[in-house]
Amino acid sequence: SHSSRSPPYRSMRRQRSAPVQLWALLLALPASPGGGQQPLLEPPPQPSAELQRFMDLELSAFLHFSITTFATGATGQHDCYNTSAQPGPGALIPCDPPSQFRPTAVNTEQWLRTVVAMGARQACLTVHEEGGFALWPSAQTNYSLEASPFRGHDIVRSFVASCRAHGVSPCFYFPASANGHHLELGLSA
Repeated sequence: SHSSRSPPYRSMRRQRSAPVQLWALLLALPASPGGGQQPLLEPPPQPSAELQRFMDLELSAFLHFSITTFATGATGQHDCYNTSAQPGPGALIPCDPPSQFRPTAVNTEQWLRTVVAMGARQACLTVHEEGGFALWPSAQTNYSLEASPFRGHDIVRSFVASCRAHGVSPCFYFPASANGHHLELGLSA
């Protein structure tokens, strides 16, 4: 019968006091065999200076602006020579032609004002996405701004200048091992 026992809340109250008493006992004991004053817990590990700088950024903005921004229809594959997505393993999905990249204006100052307004201290721009399109004029590939209607511009240079003007750390997304355009041409990525 439950009538002869204490109500459950009373026994729970007694149980809660036991850990408090145990904690007080542990604090009273010497922390080392010799009786010296050693902390019971080791201090947490401290981040490296590089990691601390990264953590101090607190918030980063990611700006994906590339040929796929202007893609239409079935194209628009950022990884145009596809080894992992539909329609199947190893399937060739044609890269969007450089003529597809046709912005009427690019205002990196506006981008950075927005980044600063959201409180980000770092902005990461997709300067060369998996398909291989480069947002700077490059003599190393025919798949860059130089081969597009936006020829004569350097979005990366403008982006970095805007970052510096607004006190934001620039960052580049550049997957060096992925270059769908080169694979499409039969070259190594």
